[in-house]
Amino acid sequence: MQFVTPRMFETIMANTVPLIPSYFKYAQRLYGDTINKLTLSTDHPCDDLERILLDYEESKKTVGKIRKSIKAQHRYEIRLKQLLQYI
Repeated sequence: MQFVTPRMFETIMANTVPLIPSYFKYAQRLYGDTINKLTLSTDHPCDDLERILLDYEESKKTVGKIRKSIKAQHRYEIRLKQLLQYI
């Protein structure tokens, strides 16, 4: 059903580098293509984790780009306008 909850934004907006599980199929739609760099594969998640940790500074930059995108696209004003369209 691809529900979006506040927790999905809290995880990205926290001062961390999140690891996105492979079963979160609509993460790309929600966060953008950049999230793929932080998504763990089903085949070799340990390799993905190692890659993310070895290039941690780049991973932090990736999350920073995603945060900027979220702030621009998922503001309260935008959501309120969308909700008002249903009325």
